[in-house]
Amino acid sequence: MPTPKDSVRDGQQQLILISTGVVAVVFFLFFLANVLLQVHSHDVWWHLHLGRWIAARHTVPKIDHLTLFGEGRPYIDSHWFFQLALYGMTLLFGLKGITLFQALLYGLMFLPYLLLGGKDRLTGVTRNVWIAAFGLVALSNRFLPRPELVTYLGISTLILIFERERMRPGKALYGVPFLMAVWVNSHALYVIGYFLIGVYLLESFVPVSFGGVDPSVHRSRRMAVFGCTLAVFFLNPHGLDLLRYSYLLATEVGREASPLMKSLGELAPTFTPENLRTAPMISFLLLVGFAIIGPVQRKGRIVFAPAVILSVLLLLSLTGERNTALFVSAVVPLTIFSFQRNWKRTSSGTTVILAALFLLLAFLQTYRLVTNRHYAAQGVLKRFGLGVLEESVPGGVVDYLLAHRPPGNLGHFDPHG
Repeated sequence: MPTPKDSVRDGQQQLILISTGVVAVVFFLFFLANVLLQVHSHDVWWHLHLGRWIAARHTVPKIDHLTLFGEGRPYIDSHWFFQLALYGMTLLFGLKGITLFQALLYGLMFLPYLLLGGKDRLTGVTRNVWIAAFGLVALSNRFLPRPELVTYLGISTLILIFERERMRPGKALYGVPFLMAVWVNSHALYVIGYFLIGVYLLESFVPVSFGGVDPSVHRSRRMAVFGCTLAVFFLNPHGLDLLRYSYLLATEVGREASPLMKSLGELAPTFTPENLRTAPMISFLLLVGFAIIGPVQRKGRIVFAPAVILSVLLLLSLTGERNTALFVSAVVPLTIFSFQRNWKRTSSGTTVILAALFLLLAFLQTYRLVTNRHYAAQGVLKRFGLGVLEESVPGGVVDYLLAHRPPGNLGHFDPHG
């Protein structure tokens, strides 16, 4: 027969469980409010057209047939798998499928953090949603249905897999080659994936006293995975030529970039007076601070793989504003795992305060995003919802193109794809 103490304990446990669920649901709504945006990027129509072209011909284009200046020249379509998936979503859901596809990829990236609270329940979930919320805000300028989403998801997922394997070796590690097969055929920055896998492999050769891992447990497994992922590279339809495009992406920013590329807003310098006053940049700098005090050390010792990964990606993020997203994709999961390892004990009072503050701020910002007050205050052409933003791509233009079918190539600004 349950005692009064048992009833009190059960009531407390039920209250904690309900509170944890409320925090998770509010984060989910906050996530949707951020990523569900009407299409306002012109690049998407290029990818949608190529996805339709590939689906119709069952092959990947090798010659440029879309642009005026590149027509007839060899073309390496490093995004073909993303384009095919994007086109498939539009077949299922119409143009709403573009936004849904974007939400799906970001959901695979951010929502697993809700499951990493472990036995801490409310404490763990509250800690994770705060870190993930900073990541969402820092990435908010990159909420676009573009192939780079696969790179952000790939970075985050690889780190999740290897950090879980560090704590508890399991079969998830053998999913890495499948992830790399998708990445290699979706975005040319797949090379970052090989860098991450190589760092985690090198970690198994570093003495434990210098931040390495037990080689008897991890080395053979990581060597096998690394070998398989190297073989997976040749599943791309372009062979070694794909490396040329990866090099092009790596050199389109920084000192070697052309004046035209430097003029693009997303490739502008990382730190400018205007950027430093924005919420994404403030969140990015907070995550840099988290990286210094958290993921790179454990009990006063440097953890090899996180230290190397974050150092390199932080340097990359200094080459252009767009590349801050690479660092954010890595620092969010690494910070969450670091807090899980190093700061397990948090007082219940602190947890309640942090949970209540998150609920309040997340609810207010969700309201501002859903009602578009946030975008109006920023003066940017964005709107919450599905479909296409007509101010960016007027519906009349699409109707005109369908009716008149003008000759010649329109390039990737063709609103009808």
